[in-house]
Amino acid sequence: MNQLPPPKPLSLEGNAAENWRRWIQQFRLFLNVQCSTLLTVAGEEALEIFNTFGLSDEDKIKIDVVIKKFEEYCTSKKNVAYERHMFNTSAQGATEGIDAYVTELRKLPRNCEFGELHDSIIRDRIVCGIRSNEVSKRLLREKI
Repeated sequence: MNQLPPPKPLSLEGNAAENWRRWIQQFRLFLNVQCSTLLTVAGEEALEIFNTFGLSDEDKIKIDVVIKKFEEYCTSKKNVAYERHMFNTSAQGATEGIDAYVTELRKLPRNCEFGELHDSIIRDRIVCGIRSNEVSKRLLREKI
């Protein structure tokens, strides 16, 4: 990205005061390249969330502060119980190959906070979730 485009032209139709408030904010952000890049690329919804952070004028143009606030906002929505439920109820689909199932199992626990148990829990879920009872029984007999 060589050059960030300026905000769209100011619209004086409709609610001119609200249009001005949004436009001048976008223009000021445009002047601060780092924050502007972040908020422009993130889009209008992210800008509205940014407006709820209650940052001082000084902090609004500090990229590290803005990124930290977005990280707090986005990561606070993690529901570990839900994530673990999704992981623990996953099973190999009727037409899903074992490689695809194992790949999906490796993606699911990202937000489960399993810690050191991560690999062993994935192994256990493979044993419980594969379609073939025969393979499952064989895996249970082996020391893995």
